[in-house]
Amino acid sequence: MDVDLPYVQQVGKVRRKATGKSLDLERTWYLIKSFVDTNEVKYIFMEYRLQKALYEYAVKSGVSKSFVNELFQYPAGRHGGKGIIRHEPGHATHYHVRFYPGPRRPAPTS
Repeated sequence: MDVDLPYVQQVGKVRRKATGKSLDLERTWYLIKSFVDTNEVKYIFMEYRLQKALYEYAVKSGVSKSFVNELFQYPAGRHGGKGIIRHEPGHATHYHVRFYPGPRRPAPTS
């Protein structure tokens, strides 16, 4: 299953194509991290330059650099085949979350 979502941008700075300066980095990071924490996300496709802004925000916020390096394709380059968060052309206006098919986490016990 795939879902397209608009970028969370700062009030008064909303652009059709998001920029590192228009992103609400705190809220965007919270949302991305929440998706990743489900263990259900295979990829998040995001414009490379936006990855840079979010990567730098996460590191400044005290997130472990090893975790951030595992999560992001940045700084390996647009064609580096690593990370859950990867560059895909056409993702400056929205980001794309691709979920694994079927449940991956153990079902809760009642």
